[in-house]
Amino acid sequence: MEMFPHKIEIAVFVTAFMPDTQHPPSFILEQFGVRMPEGGKDYWLDTESKCIGDDPKEALTTMLFGHNSYPSFTTYLQPRTSSLFLHDLWKQEKKFSKEKYGSVRCVYVVCEEDRGIPQDFQRWMIENYGLKEVKELKGSDHMPMLSIPKQLSDCLLEITHQ
Repeated sequence: MEMFPHKIEIAVFVTAFMPDTQHPPSFILEQFGVRMPEGGKDYWLDTESKCIGDDPKEALTTMLFGHNSYPSFTTYLQPRTSSLFLHDLWKQEKKFSKEKYGSVRCVYVVCEEDRGIPQDFQRWMIENYGLKEVKELKGSDHMPMLSIPKQLSDCLLEITHQ
């Protein structure tokens, strides 16, 4: 969106972190850590997190979601290591511009039963960004493309026809 705003008609955030134009992109993940339930204590349960590298701005943080912490992932998929993309966020130290990133029409789709990005945090990102276009997927977990694909498809079609 920052590099090619003229090529993007709509950005739809579904179970996603949504950076703003007031802070560096890493701010959203920093806030996620601060705002997690009970300060993050026991939030990820049996998820394994590893940091590869010594320099925090160059290190790669990986996560292996456990069966207890993320049943929606492990129900649909074979557990595998995933990145938090912190390295990419730290490399982008400048905030995104209002003229480019902020000029693209954005819609956030709230997934009410998302345990990966809890609904409270989804709503905080919407408020933080000042976003006006919000849709809701009732009964959706972190993977609506697998848990309720028809409803997600209908929602995306509705967004494109507005």
